[in-house]
Amino acid sequence: MGVNLYSSVEQSFATGSVQGQGGGGGIAGFNYGPVTISSDVFWNTQTTGATVAVVSVANGAQVGNAQGLTTAQMSNPVSFGSTYDFGPGGVWAMPAGATHPVLRWQLGQ
Repeated sequence: MGVNLYSSVEQSFATGSVQGQGGGGGIAGFNYGPVTISSDVFWNTQTTGATVAVVSVANGAQVGNAQGLTTAQMSNPVSFGSTYDFGPGGVWAMPAGATHPVLRWQLGQ
């Protein structure tokens, strides 16, 4: 996202190319307000080209420990920790050959 105003971001990831004046973060360019980007947020450092989660923060915003991962790491469920449920009835799935998780419903399961 370009600007995160007063919103919390959790259990999510980014894989798309990031472009913007002055560069961009893997998750947001600017984080403003009493918001948090939590530690269960990830971005693909290879496909986004970003080296930081957020470029700029203001007014009490926090970035937590959002993590940049390589494509190989993004394709491994272990990289996402315990908050991502990849179990048989879980929200997330990692299909064979996938480069990042998908929501289980996207597989028709």
